[in-house]
Amino acid sequence: MKLLILRHAATEPHTQHRNDFDRRLTNEGRDRCYVLRKAFEALRIETVWCSSSVRTKETATLVLNNMQPKPDFLDEMYLATNDDLLQKIWHDAPDGDLFLIGHNPGISYLATYSTGDAIALSTGELICIEFDIKSWNELTQESGIIVDLDHL
Repeated sequence: MKLLILRHAATEPHTQHRNDFDRRLTNEGRDRCYVLRKAFEALRIETVWCSSSVRTKETATLVLNNMQPKPDFLDEMYLATNDDLLQKIWHDAPDGDLFLIGHNPGISYLATYSTGDAIALSTGELICIEFDIKSWNELTQESGIIVDLDHL
């Protein structure tokens, strides 16, 4: 099974007048989403979980471009920790490939935990990790292998 993790694309800076949850993508961020969309057109993903923040929703909408399945926008993924994400995956992920769209540091820690490699995802950066497991509750530390996006 594969776990695809995408950090939301580049966003407006945080200001006093707009809270973090409501930050929107920049033009650069939207351009990155269009590039990622081409890679996703060839993929078949069973489950998409996305943080409910404005920037992650925009990222999902632009990257997935009405593909199936539709993302589940989850409040608990907003600024989720590695432990939060692991608990969600272990207990709620159906079998099959899983695509997460979220925030640092949680998603980078999840990638690091899963592979044993130090990973710090930049905005708009995608990683695919492959596991030799039959169910997500079997995911353990350092059990995944990073797969190059070009080979998806």
